[in-house]
This record gives sequence, structure tokens and C-alpha cells, in this order.
Amino acid sequence: QTPETDSLLDTKTKIILESAKKRLLENITSEQYTSPNVNFIVPEIIDKSNTLCILIISITTDSSELELGVDESYELTIPESQIDSDPITAHLKAKTIFGVLHGLNTFSQLLYYKNSKSLLPFAPHQINDFPRFSHRGLLLDTARNYFPVKNILKTLDIMSWNKFNVFHWHIVDATSWPVVSESFPELSNKGSYDPKRMIYTKESIKEVIEYANL
Repeated sequence: QTPETDSLLDTKTKIILESAKKRLLENITSEQYTSPNVNFIVPEIIDKSNTLCILIISITTDSSELELGVDESYELTIPESQIDSDPITAHLKAKTIFGVLHGLNTFSQLLYYKNSKSLLPFAPHQINDFPRFSHRGLLLDTARNYFPVKNILKTLDIMSWNKFNVFHWHIVDATSWPVVSESFPELSNKGSYDPKRMIYTKESIKEVIEYANL
């Protein structure tokens, strides 16, 4: 992340960016799937000449409001191995934080795990990407099929990996009413599938909304 970019970002954008960087590091260290259909040779020597050391993130605007038609494009450049002494540096450029989020997801998906190492075996990469459709959504109907909050958060993660941008939470209906109301507690007491285990409190709903905004 470039210092000059960081100074231009508003607080919300900085929070979203820090959360995205944290998720990226978690994905790199936890996702260790090795595809049986992808073959490449792991270098015998891992040093500065073939190690990506820096990813510079540049954002040209500080807009952190996700609206229909917002610019979600990004440009990701990852160089190949080099023989000079300079560390290998990748660049991610976007107009908005949402382009950066998509670019970081793409970056993590270019990694392959082999011999206890996260590798970029097919560099260099030059990717200029933008969504074809401005509305890319998923509807989750928890009125008819209850989802625990942890599963909803995992669904949001998967949506992010696939660059979705709209989450429609159909939380209540005539089938069930899992939302706990402070004004009308009988709605969930009598309307949910299980008033003790299959409900959404105000705190859990807030958790989902805040997680989705990151």
C-alpha cells in the first residue's frame, strides 16, 4: 500500500482495506488445495530473485459507498522472476476500494500450494478486469430454510471470492419469523422454527450487516 494513497483514504475505506488485507493473508495461509490437473516445477532455491516481496495497492478515489454502477474495475500486474537484486513487486490499481477487493481475490486465486509453499508458478500476469453486469447478487431465504449466522458469514466469503456485490437476505416470511423483536417478542417465540436455537437477534443481524460491508 503506497503512503500517498493511504493519506487520501477516508476512515471507512481504510477499515475495508485493512479487513481485506487480513482476509488475504488468512486465505494464503489456510487455503492449501493442490490441483491434480495443474503441474509445475517448484524451484529448488527460493530467494529474492523468484519471491514476490511487495504488493503495492493504489486507489484513486476514496468512495466507500457501494452503489449500482460504481466502478469496480482493477488492474493487477505481477512480474516474473528476475535476476537483479531488486525485490519483485506486484501492483494493484483501482479507482475504488471495490476494485481493490476484487483484485485481491484474483491475486489469492493465482496462488498454488505445493511443497508447503504458496507459489505463483505462471507469472507474469497482466490482468485488466471489470464486471460485465453491475448487479451480481444472491438471495438467501432464511425464512424457509434457517441458516446459522456462521454459515451466512461463510456465504458472504464465497460471494466475495466470486465477486458478487449484492446480498439479498430474505429473513422473514409467512413460513417462519426468526427475527427477535423487542417490541413484539411473540413473533419469534411462536413464529420461528425453534425460538431458542433458530432465531436472529438484533446483535446477530448487526454482525451480518457489518461483515457484509467489509
